[in-house]
Amino acid sequence: KQAVVYASGLESGGVLSVTKHFPGHGDTNVDSHKNMPILPFTRSRLDSIELYPFKKIINAGLGGIMVGHLHVTALDGNNDLPASLSHNVVQGLLKDELRFNGLIFTDALVMKGVSSVSSVCLQALKAGNDMVLSPPNLKAEINDVLQGIENGEISEKEITLKCRKVLTYKYALGLRNL
Repeated sequence: KQAVVYASGLESGGVLSVTKHFPGHGDTNVDSHKNMPILPFTRSRLDSIELYPFKKIINAGLGGIMVGHLHVTALDGNNDLPASLSHNVVQGLLKDELRFNGLIFTDALVMKGVSSVSSVCLQALKAGNDMVLSPPNLKAEINDVLQGIENGEISEKEITLKCRKVLTYKYALGLRNL
């Protein structure tokens, strides 16, 4: 309840609230700056514990969620894919199932949990994220996204919609000149 009130206050003052680290990073003992944590819990446990605060934030209609670099076995099996790059987590769970329509951010892409993934920005955008934070090599990542558009891995329309979504939030928060 306090988190919703705090986040609402931020947004009423023109600051986008961003709740992190989806789908839940509170019960891990691994620092995702150094390695990729694993959430080995059942889907039932995720629904009742880890996802609880995110559901409250989503139901309140608040603006942003940051997806963490952690592997969730109940959602992605044993493939070691971080949630931040998982279509099952970002598009499937966060957008489709939980009906989150706000801005979706990755955690910093220079973190050890994802830094070895090639074309990490393209993978994150394909998973459903709207914004990618701190790519390891910006020029190379831009080229990878452009190549992904050319190859049909992601459409120019999808990129345009993500850009419009960001601009819509900036405008709504009174950040027209930034």
